[in-house]
Amino acid sequence: MKTRLFNAAVLAMGLLAVGAAHAAPPATSVYNLAKLDLLQTCKTPVQQENGKLALENLKAFTSWKVKDFMVQFRPDALVWHSSLAGLLEAYPKLGAVVPFKMGQWDMSHQVEVLAFLAAHNDIDAYHVDPSRVDCIGDDSVMLITEFTGKQVLRDKTTGCITHAVDFGSPTKILIQFKDYQASSVDPVQRLVYREYSTLDDKASVDARVRLAEAAKGPSNVPADPAKCMTDAAILADFQNQMN
Repeated sequence: MKTRLFNAAVLAMGLLAVGAAHAAPPATSVYNLAKLDLLQTCKTPVQQENGKLALENLKAFTSWKVKDFMVQFRPDALVWHSSLAGLLEAYPKLGAVVPFKMGQWDMSHQVEVLAFLAAHNDIDAYHVDPSRVDCIGDDSVMLITEFTGKQVLRDKTTGCITHAVDFGSPTKILIQFKDYQASSVDPVQRLVYREYSTLDDKASVDARVRLAEAAKGPSNVPADPAKCMTDAAILADFQNQMN
């Protein structure tokens, strides 16, 4: 059922204004709390733990380590992303088939959402560079980042990228933490409870328009068989990582 849901969403949508992630953090990225806590807001041990966990979360995402990313979330966690909310606003008919509602999804659809993002982006071109970490109280962290990447169109049969446009935006990621204990005999873990990502909506709209325009002409990217993955293959790869 999940695979059909994912495939229906991909077939219904040819444009997406949010990035996936790079196979490894770029050399310019710094995931060091001491260097990124510019305003010295992460003072207490709890705040420092939160700050480090937030950066671990970002690092797992930007390296496409799906399982490492998933295990950092509570089972009842919810995630929201402004680009996905904007996607549904621009294409309301997608509401019946996408694995997220108004830009929000829960852990039962996390793998499908990540695969959906990857299908519409050149994940090797996507970079996330954190520039600041702000600890807010004892349960929240704001990551100030800049991401750059390419939104793409893939051939539905081969999965090869046929068209791409540059895309980037400043992004704020608010992560809220809560302790979690699976049972009375399990250790207490500090895990992600809510995550909100906000980027420049104008950049999203602009990228969608430019990609649609590029798609009217011949392919504007060099052929690269290494990047040819169908939507189903991307989903299967992510599901295999969870095993």
